[in-house]
Amino acid sequence: MNRLKRRQLGILIVLSLMLFTIFTPPNVLAETNTSTLLAADSGKAVSRFAGIDQYETSAKIAEAGWKEASDAVVLAAGTQPNLIDAMSAGPLASVLNAPIVLTDTGNELNSFAKAEIARLKPQKAYITSGQAVIKPAVLEELRSMGVTPVELGGYDQYETAVNIAKEMQSLGDRFTKLAVVAGWVSPADALSIGSIAASEQMPVLATTKDELPAKVKDYVDSLSGSITDSYVIGGTAVVSDEIKNSLPGNQQRYYGNTKYETNLDVLKKCADNLNYKAVYVANGETLVDALAGVPLAAQDAAPIILTNQSMDPDLLNYAKTNLSPVVIALGGEAVVNQETLDQLSNYDVEPGNDKTMGSDNPNLPEKLQKTLLLSGDNVTLQNASEDFSIYINGNNDILKNVNIKGTLFIDPGVNGKVSLDNVTAAQTVVLSGTEEGLQLKDIKVDDLRIFSFAKIIIAPTGNSMISNTTVSTDATIDATQGTWGSVRLARTISPESVVELKGTFNHDVFVSSPGILKADQNATVNKVIVMPQESGLVTLDGPFKVVQIEQQAQVSLAATAKVDNLVTHAQTSLNVEKGATVAHLYNGDFSTLSGDGAQDLPAADLNDPYSIINNEGYKTKNPALKITAPQDGAVLDFDGEVTVTWAAVSGATGYAVEVHDLDNPWPYLADWVTNIPAGTQSFTLPKYRITTTGHHYVIIVHYEMPIDPDVGSAGLGSMPPIQVQIGKSPNISPLVITSPGSNATFSFGTQIPLQWDVPPDASKLNAEVLIQGNVITEFPIQNGQDISQHLYQGKNHVTVSLKSDNVVVYQGSLDITMIPSSPMSDTPDILTPSTGSTIDPNHPLTVTWKPVAGATDYSISVYREDGAISSGVGFFHAGTLTSFQLYPLSDGVYHMFVRAEVDNLLRDGDLITVNAPKADPSIVSPPPLNIVPLQIVSPTNNITVSGNEPVILKWNVPKFAAFLNADVKITNSLGYTSGYYNGENINRPIQKDMNSLSPGLNHVTVTLSEPGDITEYQGSVDIIYNP
Repeated sequence: MNRLKRRQLGILIVLSLMLFTIFTPPNVLAETNTSTLLAADSGKAVSRFAGIDQYETSAKIAEAGWKEASDAVVLAAGTQPNLIDAMSAGPLASVLNAPIVLTDTGNELNSFAKAEIARLKPQKAYITSGQAVIKPAVLEELRSMGVTPVELGGYDQYETAVNIAKEMQSLGDRFTKLAVVAGWVSPADALSIGSIAASEQMPVLATTKDELPAKVKDYVDSLSGSITDSYVIGGTAVVSDEIKNSLPGNQQRYYGNTKYETNLDVLKKCADNLNYKAVYVANGETLVDALAGVPLAAQDAAPIILTNQSMDPDLLNYAKTNLSPVVIALGGEAVVNQETLDQLSNYDVEPGNDKTMGSDNPNLPEKLQKTLLLSGDNVTLQNASEDFSIYINGNNDILKNVNIKGTLFIDPGVNGKVSLDNVTAAQTVVLSGTEEGLQLKDIKVDDLRIFSFAKIIIAPTGNSMISNTTVSTDATIDATQGTWGSVRLARTISPESVVELKGTFNHDVFVSSPGILKADQNATVNKVIVMPQESGLVTLDGPFKVVQIEQQAQVSLAATAKVDNLVTHAQTSLNVEKGATVAHLYNGDFSTLSGDGAQDLPAADLNDPYSIINNEGYKTKNPALKITAPQDGAVLDFDGEVTVTWAAVSGATGYAVEVHDLDNPWPYLADWVTNIPAGTQSFTLPKYRITTTGHHYVIIVHYEMPIDPDVGSAGLGSMPPIQVQIGKSPNISPLVITSPGSNATFSFGTQIPLQWDVPPDASKLNAEVLIQGNVITEFPIQNGQDISQHLYQGKNHVTVSLKSDNVVVYQGSLDITMIPSSPMSDTPDILTPSTGSTIDPNHPLTVTWKPVAGATDYSISVYREDGAISSGVGFFHAGTLTSFQLYPLSDGVYHMFVRAEVDNLLRDGDLITVNAPKADPSIVSPPPLNIVPLQIVSPTNNITVSGNEPVILKWNVPKFAAFLNADVKITNSLGYTSGYYNGENINRPIQKDMNSLSPGLNHVTVTLSEPGDITEYQGSVDIIYNP
């Protein structure tokens, strides 16, 4: 469904709710699917979608947004631990124009879900969890209903989000923006951006804090050429700057100190993405109702505000002064309480016609302390001051001498008229009105937003002042009178939307959406900046002094277009109709050039005098802007200084020198960037970065331009790169590796000694090995040393270097392929306790998990939801056990998962959640104890020794047991002795006429432990001794 149809449907739903709220008699309310408060009685316009549980609530939301059949539904698990699988599903639902229906994790569809799916009659159901959550029996049930399941659940939440994004692409979505959230660490962040991302049809991907998961990174890398903007939702505590900086396009972060502050930051920074028809409110702790509400809110680009039992004060104040007074609650009063809704919708309604309100004295304005809704016709409000917002819903209403701290909503209907005289407002939103229905005189508005679905003329008179204007529909902006700031064409309802400019526009006019920008033949338009945020054709018609294309775009110059200066700072697909004229062309970055007028374009001038605004970066074509030294292709002295110099860029506020060492295998050492202050045109490469002679380096100089006040960000440019070699290539002789053979294949658990022929002059050389595979590692090595613990799944490129004072003299390499012990999908998922269960708080908790073939080590991570620290919280090493006892957990909600080390890599099992009641203080249970097998490597079991024959006791020390106390006990017919150490001879005299080993059987037990720990490592061996 195109954006226009989606928005019209969304507005019909909201308007029906609003009208229903205001005009429906109380006895009708009991027959509806929503509980609605009557404005005439309470002064509030609030609707609520609520059921007996989250499943019925989601069904009611679906029924409200999809009155008839739907071709598809998104089916998600509504259980708390599994919500994370569907946090990215809102944009997919928007692409499908489908609701999100919730079901539980049983072996059949939840009854509410089944009834709603039967009503909607979809052809397909898109499943956001794997079959461990939404069971195979449920998939069969869907098939029996004539619904084809489309399974999108991945190995984990990260892969699931990627699968959802790929499905959006397969359905034809060509997104240019993406959002990245912190997954299960902060799921509320995904829902803060949820409805906005869905209305933009922008995928939401999940990440860990410090590193993009492999599946996500691979997918993001595949998108890098098409993404113009990447948004990180959440602070650095949940998503690091390293991840943000690795994302493609222009990178932005929306965040706060809490989930609610992040929600507020999203609302503020996405103001241009909202349509101001309604506000949805959901619980920010349970989140499940917000998830179900995302597709409905997205139909009209409405935000979802998150709340707890009370709403964050700053969030509440922002909503009351900037967002629509039409409030729709998602969930019952237990999750969104009535007090919160009363605060949000605390406004007065004036339904009467033909009346005058306010003060009679212009010098003593009446102070209004609630949002005011004017629903009557021919109403005049004069001499008043409003602390929050005013919503005009009547026809022929007049505001005169009114100061509004919040937002003025103008919505008199498609044939309505409104007059404003000496009105000041922080924000004015035009939602409807007849074409010439707005009479504006001496108004002062910081932000004017036009979202009407019929053409409207904005022509203020007198001393009007409008700082910023955003237009999303057909409109005429007449700047013949008054003072105007920047104008932005954004989120147009149709690619055929026409915005006509009349008068003089000295500030920038931005085009960030498809549409037609038409300048009157007598208009003066100083500069048009084309920075599309979505794909589609931008048509320019009429006279323009400067047109700067700052992001990849499709642009058409109409036959009557007259452009004095056309500047391209991004790849442009340009169509030029016959008759269009361009006096001066700079750069000429055209991906395609078409149209009968294209042949009349002037030759491109590369001496571009215009400041770059493109914040993604532009590779300048200006031949004067280049690196002046060293020369491209130069071979430089390794022992000398390497100084980079470049041409000065007029107006640049700073430079950055980027260096890539093409021969360094270590990414964090191979690439670096150094910032250089403005006014400096040279930089000497630090010697500590130039470590090896003969390496090749790519050097790029970037420059930053001043922040454009209308854009709000700085443009970035870069000079053409050069490549140099520092130091002569060393004379390296070949090293013959004899074992293993090149391209050999091994299974994990096999020892792999690395051997080479020793050159005759190599006795004083040091040997190092570099292994490049899934992990890069480098370490000193001895000829014949086992390297199996350093190899990873797939191909490993192994290079052996013999060095003298860090100079490579001999070098050889080979490839080794390692076969995985088990598929990556095999993970140590917890079997008991089950997720969502309530555990016994008075006794140790036994955790069992699915064994993974090839696992050499397991560990358990446990944390409490509120962050409290107790004896049962933390990291516990389980060795090779697949069952482990924890301290009793009490009085809280706990999350846990098991991690396995398999084939030298880590695999995490599914996260589970358990509920622990308060413990009974009268019950005292013994502490748990877990015995992990300890491998005794010497002597062998049941060995027979005699006389003074040495018996060396030796065990492998587990990596988590290096600092534990070792207790060695030898038990025999005479009792026992203890006090031995790893690697010690235990067949020796311990006192006169007494040996540590006694004739016959000696049982040797080694225990590694620490007082108070719940884990011990223990191994034993039997020795038969003949004196």
